[in-house]
Amino acid sequence: MYSRSRTMNQLFYTILFILFISISAYAGIPSVPQLINYQGYITNAEGKGITGTHKIEFRLYDSITKGNILWGPQTFNSVSIVQGQFFVILGPLDKEKRSIVDALDNDECFLGMKVGETNSNLKDIVEITPRQKILSVPYAIKAETSQTIKGDNLFENQEKGFLGIGTTQPQTKLHVNGEIIISQTGTDCNSSTEGAIRYDSNNIAIEFCNGNEWVKIKKDCYKINFYSCNDILEQKCDKGNGASFI
Repeated sequence: MYSRSRTMNQLFYTILFILFISISAYAGIPSVPQLINYQGYITNAEGKGITGTHKIEFRLYDSITKGNILWGPQTFNSVSIVQGQFFVILGPLDKEKRSIVDALDNDECFLGMKVGETNSNLKDIVEITPRQKILSVPYAIKAETSQTIKGDNLFENQEKGFLGIGTTQPQTKLHVNGEIIISQTGTDCNSSTEGAIRYDSNNIAIEFCNGNEWVKIKKDCYKINFYSCNDILEQKCDKGNGASFI
């Protein structure tokens, strides 16, 4: 066991950083908790896991040494350590009410940790070195909470399962504010693609799949005013009542 006069930096230590983060599916699964499970292992100078109750403090930095504090501190006043192993849940907020998710906006994050006796003042304790680099997996929770996926153009409403393009207030499963371009495809029309639409560049027409075949979306010529036969031909109408158009 370590004495109170010994700083944790003088101890031989091993940190196992285990992050259990799952990403919910787009719809029907509860949102991802804004928390990180942290499991560590600390040994004394002889390499034996320590046992007891200790105070532990965590911070996230933008650099492995010095740098700026992105999040923290979050202090756990009474952490049970058994044969070197301990477990805490980090987040969602630090003492200044900053979200651990927001810290993940930074390109790189490093976890700093102080360990002391339960009645110790951690300001007098030297932080364990080196800091632990946060790798790619934790950033998954940031992806889940991000409403704006790419700039201001693609917006996801997780609660309703709506996706907006060019709008931050999508009202349907897919809401596009602006024009769309539909390309020609060679996809077969069957029960799996029923309801799909495509563009027929040969006939300059929009088609939809009725489950059996691609069908052209016909123009309602009764709603168009024509003044000559050429007008009718140019509009490529498929129905009408003949001379009444002229």
